[in-house]
Amino acid sequence: MKIRQQFVSNSSSSNFCIFGIETTTDVIKTLFPHAFDTKIMVGCNHKFDRTTQKFCGECGQSAYKECQGNVHTFANSLMDGCIAKPGYYDEYFIGIDVQSKPLTKELQQNLEAFDTLIEQKFGQRCCFLIKE
Repeated sequence: MKIRQQFVSNSSSSNFCIFGIETTTDVIKTLFPHAFDTKIMVGCNHKFDRTTQKFCGECGQSAYKECQGNVHTFANSLMDGCIAKPGYYDEYFIGIDVQSKPLTKELQQNLEAFDTLIEQKFGQRCCFLIKE
């Protein structure tokens, strides 16, 4: 795997190209202690009385389920459209997917806002990361 942190081309052989940072779940847990808290979620989208029925009559799923937050839901909670891509072991690339996107003024403004947000929350600036 190659990770470039400078100018990158829009290579069609790339698995991904994001504007962001490389981090670990340990760093996220340290900076954001509640990032991976357990949440109670609805078990399915069918409508039924969840106060009296423990399971859905249509699909059999539990009325509610516990969901452990993960790095992917954490990334999206930082900013709409933010993604997490796995690296080696417990490393993650968190950022905005820029592969095959034209550089418009709107995208440039989003990247600038994201860079500011990441610097405030993680204390580091974003760069272009490419995995081939």
